[in-house]
Amino acid sequence: MLFAELFHPLVARVTLGLFALIWGAAVAAGLFADTELMVFIKEVAVWSLFLLVPAAMLTAATGLRLGYGRPGPITARKRRRLRLIVAVAVVVLLPATLALDALVQQGQAGSTLFLVLQGVELIAGLLTLGLMVVSVRDGLLAKREARAAASPGV
Repeated sequence: MLFAELFHPLVARVTLGLFALIWGAAVAAGLFADTELMVFIKEVAVWSLFLLVPAAMLTAATGLRLGYGRPGPITARKRRRLRLIVAVAVVVLLPATLALDALVQQGQAGSTLFLVLQGVELIAGLLTLGLMVVSVRDGLLAKREARAAASPGV
């Protein structure tokens, strides 16, 4: 359990930071970028999946491991939230990232399909980012509860 306690906060920060960076770059690209920069940003987003997906998997695995030792409503909420995050990522974010990159590579950055798909991706990303932040908050609450339960009464 010591490994998960030490490693989880690190990979959670990497996952959240990388996700926020990718989402922010997509927003900035949509607002300010020319076509050449848009192509670059979408390509970087695809390549960043090779870091983001393993980091997210490690975050989930270590978080679930920690949760086995901390039963209660906070842990249950985090598990439900994790399922929703994974579902949105697999059903919306991953396919949208790949499709948007393909559209940009084909010179269709201004097409209706691109704009609709970009909007869906940004909304799903914002939802996911919010869920991740709430999970961080709940993780800190669960850790505080575990410490309080372990400390002798004063």
